[in-house]
Amino acid sequence: MAVNANEALMHAAVHDSLEGAEAALKAGADVDFKHAIEDISGTALYIASMAGHVNIVRLLLRKGASVAERTGSFAPLHAAAMKGWTEVVVLLVQHGATVDVRDGFQCTPLMYACGYKHVDTVRRLIEFGARPDPLDGFIAN
Repeated sequence: MAVNANEALMHAAVHDSLEGAEAALKAGADVDFKHAIEDISGTALYIASMAGHVNIVRLLLRKGASVAERTGSFAPLHAAAMKGWTEVVVLLVQHGATVDVRDGFQCTPLMYACGYKHVDTVRRLIEFGARPDPLDGFIAN
């Protein structure tokens, strides 16, 4: 049971509750609040991106959630690409996510999409300008 608007937003992101997310935001939840819930940490956008909760991602982006806010060294785009959530990847990039953003391991979202064989996600990232031939990292050395 969430005790405040921020925790309610996190709960809604985990459980794909659009109604809950809307209510939490209306109650004053910080769209970029970072917290750990149910063994998952990060912002609501990161959690929803990782889970493929498209409607939650869409709502959070519309409310101004930061596409650059990181969980550890991972951006929401890393999480969506790693899981193959192509529609989420498209939304994040359309809202300003950097397609070649690097994590703490110097990996890009494209590297994760390739590594996990998410072909549609790979195609969309390349269409958005992701470099398939990075100068450093795991692909080209």
